[in-house]
Amino acid sequence: MHFLYPIIFTLTVEQAKNLEFPAVSVCNFNRLGFSQQAKTALLLPERRNFFHCNEANDPERNETKQNMRLFLMEYYDMDEETCFLMGQNLSIFIEKCLFRCGLCHQNHSKYFQNSRYGNCITFNKGNKEMKILTVSDSGPSTGLILELNLQYDYYEKSTEAKLAQEL
Repeated sequence: MHFLYPIIFTLTVEQAKNLEFPAVSVCNFNRLGFSQQAKTALLLPERRNFFHCNEANDPERNETKQNMRLFLMEYYDMDEETCFLMGQNLSIFIEKCLFRCGLCHQNHSKYFQNSRYGNCITFNKGNKEMKILTVSDSGPSTGLILELNLQYDYYEKSTEAKLAQEL
């Protein structure tokens, strides 16, 4: 049995000539650059994906876990700039950036480091030098196009299935 109740609502549609284009962040999901791979860093949620009960007493595995634990303590003590320098090079990661069919201006991009997602870039965050970009049309030639080089072979063995993450 269903009950019906009348609902009254008001909908207002506003037309805007220009809309602010949203900020877009992309991270390469690899905290360490290829030259740093000798020391693999895992966050606790990632570590549990690689633990198997039958390997619990394996001395080699215990040594690896201890090395990871020591490296994590070292890694989290590092300042953000050092972590950024140890990470993947974003100029290689972002092969092409186009906005409204033109090259992205460097001032519209902000680089940052995230301990879980690696080196990241935010496009169109807005800053003192540049106002937030706007769009007046929709379609593929009016938005943001990013061509990414995921460098699959350089990823940590522990990295989850996704090789890049949009935040």
